[in-house]
Amino acid sequence: MTNAGHAGDDVARDPLLAAAFDDLKPYIASAAVVSLLGAPAEVLVPVVRRLRGDTGVALGPGLASLGNGLLALSGVHFFRQRPQLWQEWRARIPRWSGLAGIAYVTLSPAAVGGWQRGVVLRRRSPLWGTAISPVGLLQVTLLLVGFSRARRARDSGTAS
Repeated sequence: MTNAGHAGDDVARDPLLAAAFDDLKPYIASAAVVSLLGAPAEVLVPVVRRLRGDTGVALGPGLASLGNGLLALSGVHFFRQRPQLWQEWRARIPRWSGLAGIAYVTLSPAAVGGWQRGVVLRRRSPLWGTAISPVGLLQVTLLLVGFSRARRARDSGTAS
């Protein structure tokens, strides 16, 4: 049995795909961290709503995690374009600010869990809110876009 059809093999054999994957790593890592830190709120808010007898799907935690993910991706992109600015910024910022950022990313999805205008499907169980994580969808989108661009660049490079 061979593994010739697996995407990992294509990445290992193709330097352009490997370079594209290396370029995507910081973006995927930042989205993964935001996803992991916001996941408890995305899971617990629907459970708490269900235990309280509330109905409807709360969009607040998922939207907060999505906003945090987009902000993290923007920061990664900004500082990857300006590495000298990153070094200057790291030297000036206090060490505790990293903990403040982690606390914000962790607590902000829970804080918007009570946002009543963000409740949809009012007759449904709140547990439907745990079905989809927008940050997870963002990660999959990043991978698909990055690899499709690399494949297009590889195919156009071999055609010319």
